Amino acid sequence: MLEQNEVQSFFGEDVIVPGGVELGVYPGVVLAAPASTAIERVVRACVARHADRARRLPGAAVVVLPERLGSYLLLKRLRAGGRVGSG
Repeated sequence: MLEQNEVQSFFGEDVIVPGGVELGVYPGVVLAAPASTAIERVVRACVARHADRARRLPGAAVVVLPERLGSYLLLKRLRAGGRVGSG
């Protein structure tokens, strides 16, 4: 999902796109469907790995990870000059 050299940028990102790629706000973004699936896998793995801690968190706290990750990936794509839209 992220390269090792991107982790610091991910945690330091101060811009968040509400909903990221998950809400379909940016239809036709090339990474939307694959990213949503990959993001889900990351969140499931994180919750499984940290199950005890995740159970003690409010539900909203768990939602932050996919939103931040989707937002970061979308911003990365847009900043690289990636096209938004299908045509």
